[in-house]
Order: sequence, then structure tokens, then C-alpha cells
Amino acid sequence: MIKLTPRRQGLWELLFVGFCQLLPLIFGIPLLAMGLTYLYKGELVGSILILAGALLTLLVFFIGVLPQLRMDLRARRLMNTGDPAQGEIVHSEFSGTLINNLPQYRLQIRYVHPRTGQEHIARTLQVVDYSAALCLTPGTSVPLRVSRDQPDHIAIE
Repeated sequence: MIKLTPRRQGLWELLFVGFCQLLPLIFGIPLLAMGLTYLYKGELVGSILILAGALLTLLVFFIGVLPQLRMDLRARRLMNTGDPAQGEIVHSEFSGTLINNLPQYRLQIRYVHPRTGQEHIARTLQVVDYSAALCLTPGTSVPLRVSRDQPDHIAIE
């Protein structure tokens, strides 16, 4: 059995990363308000530049940061409330993304749902250590947590 999850972050690291992920939202909303104020005063050039910056900042948040935050929250919730199961890797490929200099892989995992007894194939993205990345071959057994309601939602322990 391999351990895919990288080392756990400490509380301060987790708070710092969370703050950095929220920076586009923290700066985007005041920029939007400032741009609307300039527009209301009739200063067209200043308002257009500030509104463009605000829209780009909010776009970064909603396209780049928010999906990752949702995946992290779902994985944490599943680790606490999900049913334990044993899965088998069907397919794995490098997604082309590095997070904290660790590779992120797209995995297809086959498992039998512990409550229904039905076989499912779920897709997930997982950040792994370089040493564990070598073990991501088809047929490798991995411990999972499975959602009770939605069989496609899994978290790798």
C-alpha cells in the first residue's frame, strides 16, 4: 500500500496559503468599488483602468483559485465523513501542473461502494510526492474515503 498524500501543512502554513488564495478577492472588490466611484464622478479614463484591473483580479480568483478551494474543502469533508473503501488505479497521467513543486496527477480509480456494493470508476486530481508518483501504475491499491451520497466524490487517504 502506498501513501500518496504529501506532508501535512502546519496551522500557520495553512493560514498563510489560505490568505494568499483570497488575495485576488480582497483586492478585487475594493478596486471594483473605486472604479465605480471614479465612473460616478465622471472620470472615464481612471474608472476604465481601475475597473479593468478589478475584473482581471476577480477573474483570477473565480477561474484559478475558487475551483481549487472547492476541491480542498470537499476532500477535507470526505476525510471526516466519508466511508472507507479500497480502490485500484485504472489510469494515471501527469496533469502538467505543479503545486508547491509537487506534481498533480489525474487519476481514474475503480472501487466498490461500501454501502451499495456497486462498482464505480471515479476521476480525481491528486498532488503526490515524487517518490509516490512512481507507484501510480494501473493495478495499484489505494485507500479511499467515498461520499455516501455521490459515488463520484472520493478522497485518497
